[in-house]
Amino acid sequence: MVLVSLSHSTKLITDFKINPYQPAYYDIVIQVDTYLATEREYYEILYSFSFHPPDYAQTDEELEALKVELHPFSSLDAEASDIRLNQYLGIMLKNTFTAQLIEYLLMDNETLAQFSGRMSPEEYRNSLMWTISYFAKEVKQLKKA
Repeated sequence: MVLVSLSHSTKLITDFKINPYQPAYYDIVIQVDTYLATEREYYEILYSFSFHPPDYAQTDEELEALKVELHPFSSLDAEASDIRLNQYLGIMLKNTFTAQLIEYLLMDNETLAQFSGRMSPEEYRNSLMWTISYFAKEVKQLKKA
């Protein structure tokens, strides 16, 4: 049973070193649902990724390598699947710590910048996504859209 459903869309620039004027980046839609199961609440976190290549010319092979290199979860494993490059789904128990992670994850960049210190909001959100991945059990079978 879904108790609450929240979503947030953001642009995540993961590497400014390639070309600071026309960087490649990912648009990320973050969907967080809160479920009640076995008398406990859980978060279901779905990230949908859309890659935007740089404006300068590249071969298909270079572009594919860049797509993998800049992906927020690029080093989860050496063989990133097409599914992981497009979507990630994880489930984790809701508690006070994970609730705080989700709250920060869903903040807009302007608000998040107040808490991110020397990191950009994009870098901070990427760190949050990694932190959540350590607590969330990845679901291999993704929901049908």
